[in-house]
Amino acid sequence: MIERVIENWLTSVNERQYQIQFCQLLAAEGETVVYVSKHGPAELGKDVITIDPNGIPKCYQLKRGDVGLQDWRGFEGEVNQLVEIDPNNPALPLNAPRHQSYFVTNGTLSDPVLNAIAQRNLTWAKRGYGPLMCTQKHELVTRFRDASGHYFPILPVDAKSFLELYTASGDAPLDKEAFAGFVERLLKVQEQTASALDVRRAAASSVLFTNYALQNQTIEKNHWAVFEGWVITGAAILALAKKHDTPESFWSYSFELCFEQAQDALMMLCDECRNHEFNFVQGSPFSDGYIFRVRMTILAGLLSGLRLSLTETGGDERQQSQIRYIDEFLLAQQDKMQLWGESAVPYFILATLGLERRGHHALAEAKLVQLIRTICSINGKGAVRPGMTNPYWTIERSLRLALGLELINREEFVGFSYTLQSLIHMLARRGLKQTLKRMWAPITEIDFATLIFHERHEWLVWKANSVTLDTRFPNRPESWRELLRTANETDSGNMPEILLNRPSFMPFFLLVYHHRCHPALVKHIDLWSTSR
Repeated sequence: MIERVIENWLTSVNERQYQIQFCQLLAAEGETVVYVSKHGPAELGKDVITIDPNGIPKCYQLKRGDVGLQDWRGFEGEVNQLVEIDPNNPALPLNAPRHQSYFVTNGTLSDPVLNAIAQRNLTWAKRGYGPLMCTQKHELVTRFRDASGHYFPILPVDAKSFLELYTASGDAPLDKEAFAGFVERLLKVQEQTASALDVRRAAASSVLFTNYALQNQTIEKNHWAVFEGWVITGAAILALAKKHDTPESFWSYSFELCFEQAQDALMMLCDECRNHEFNFVQGSPFSDGYIFRVRMTILAGLLSGLRLSLTETGGDERQQSQIRYIDEFLLAQQDKMQLWGESAVPYFILATLGLERRGHHALAEAKLVQLIRTICSINGKGAVRPGMTNPYWTIERSLRLALGLELINREEFVGFSYTLQSLIHMLARRGLKQTLKRMWAPITEIDFATLIFHERHEWLVWKANSVTLDTRFPNRPESWRELLRTANETDSGNMPEILLNRPSFMPFFLLVYHHRCHPALVKHIDLWSTSR
């Protein structure tokens, strides 16, 4: 079955869409990837450059589909550059041997093309170049199968989960709980022992399977779902590496591929938003009114997360252009955001940080104040039950409850909040003493709910087993000095260093794992954002 899945995926994507997975395949086979093309004019025919275990540089040019003689003639200039121009990359040793050249396609090469390559190889040999080696679809399928086969889920529940994810509608929201469960079982995150080589193979396999599972979302350009899927896999890799204290060299490349894919999905989402020219109505305007503000909230949070991950100095023109667009978007759309439940708070937090990056501090602080007042109003003393849904509730389910469509709900949320303390600490770090003083009476009517993690790697899994729910009322009255100390203290909430050392991933993690909206995580994102 896995071979059919791989073949179906491979034949449905273009060269850019299988480039990252091909890099992961090469890494799984023992090569070190030192360059991945952005498909600009300076690539000189080389989409991927690696160093094999023997120290030999290898250069790959990737194409899509069947290649006939006419197609080949159109590629000849690039192929000549691939074979004849030595790779220039600082990761390559100065005395490296001559590189090997590969022409790769997810289709087949016609017999006339194979004959033409054979003739060119004879010519290149006389001039001291070549040969050009070819990789076609059937070989790629076999190699992807061999790289994935050892970790293919063999239990019926895992095979069923994979098929459900693989056949899911590409334009629907991602079932994050199901996706995380599958990836974590695939990686065997909860197993007690694993060698460094086991972690490397598992991480590499998880990247390949994530790509297969997200095929429909990729085809439908469902960038939000693609982003969430790659973040989940990246977090699961970190959880596995943390649990077994595995050196970075065994898993960091797989994680970086997940991060790059997640970031790329948000960049494509940003490009799509720019094409809408601030017209974000979907379908009928009459029915879209129920979810329009929810959509704008999600977009504001996602684009702000992207903005934090992009460097403001350097970078290419596309990144700088997107930063400018996101700044315009947040300022124009911030008044259209809507709080549907506590799972919306991460989007608001990142949107306020995005506004601050542009210098709109007063506007950002006003949004935080409004968030606190709304939570106190809906979940405070005397509020109408059931109150505001907690961050464990999905967006869709929270909306159904708000619209009266969740008819069998017996859960109540009045009297406590998972996110209120994080918002209060953000205001305290900004020195808004008098503002908090005026709101403190209704704040004291709500319990602060916080998770305490006893196993640090479980910060990074979807469902933690070794946790304690801590609830407590805010002090009344509260000392400003004590509140300020708590908001700025170095306590990391037992967060693993493997996450703390990757601040650009933390906003992505918060956007997907809403139920990890912990004061410690929000504090580190906040301090990282304001210090840049």
